[in-house]
Amino acid sequence: MGVMSHATSMATCPAPQVQALDAQAPACLEGGRECESLLEHAQLKSFAKSIDQSLKEALEATKTARKRFERRVCDYRYAEIEDKGQVLADAYGPNGPMKPGGSYLFELRRWADAVQELNHECSKRQGDVCVNLLSYLRNYPHADQDANGGHGVLGSKVYNEIRLACEVGKKRAPLPNDSPVWCDDKTKLCERSSCRHWWHEVHPLKAMPQPWVDDRIEYDQLKNICTAIERPQIIPQDLDRYQKQAEAAALHLRDEFCTPKWVDGYCEVRTPPKVHAKCTLENGQYCKKGLVKTGSDADITQQWKDAFKEHAIQVSQMPWWQSPTHDRKPQAPQTQRAAEFL
Repeated sequence: MGVMSHATSMATCPAPQVQALDAQAPACLEGGRECESLLEHAQLKSFAKSIDQSLKEALEATKTARKRFERRVCDYRYAEIEDKGQVLADAYGPNGPMKPGGSYLFELRRWADAVQELNHECSKRQGDVCVNLLSYLRNYPHADQDANGGHGVLGSKVYNEIRLACEVGKKRAPLPNDSPVWCDDKTKLCERSSCRHWWHEVHPLKAMPQPWVDDRIEYDQLKNICTAIERPQIIPQDLDRYQKQAEAAALHLRDEFCTPKWVDGYCEVRTPPKVHAKCTLENGQYCKKGLVKTGSDADITQQWKDAFKEHAIQVSQMPWWQSPTHDRKPQAPQTQRAAEFL
């Protein structure tokens, strides 16, 4: 098994060059409606091809990163199942070195960076034409599907690369895939031409073997790209979970701010808790845990005073010449004291 060639870090690579578009967006796309006629479909495909051509370098970088991850993650499972040695299995596994030729999670990170860069270059298109194409496919995803639900009818490579990344990010199931397995970078020879075919070989008793689910948080880097091609879906389970979280947060705030404080009209009426303390009666009797009564000598709160007691407020009635009814006689000023809070 040859060692993969080192790649320059994406942070230091120059930004991919963007070419000018050589096709006009169809009227159905600019008008925000579905392209239904054969002519409109042909114009839409030609427009998608032109966008792919303008983002050729970013597309190639994303595809290369995806293929590199698909090979490395399949090599990891291949080394384990086909007994290729624990050393290689550990090196390609999740705990392997985070560098080229090491863990498949390193390749996963590079793929996520590449597809994010592709989406970024798409959003920089003059007049947002590339974003408009993705928005159209977000509203009409069946435009890229055949009668059996397969993708690729429109032929947009930008949409396809983002869709593949989104699918792996959501399902967390990188196996099986269609990349070759256990290849030598020098001779370009591989022990298996397709990871999918090999996956079926090791599961001969199942016509449709279950994929390998790798439930790791690192896949969220790919899942985040789904917002470019999918509308957020709110399901009843999410609403129910949100309601329960809101109720729990409200109860937490209620306990935090209503104990021992009092908010009239919100906090429920609660009797003060019983307090026990040591006490000695006048006749000499001793009680180890006597019940403390409010106002007694053992009540430590009876001497508490309000350190910021409000002063009395003097309020006088309006003079008779400013009153709406001038026929009333002026009355002597009255004094009203403000309520004092304990």
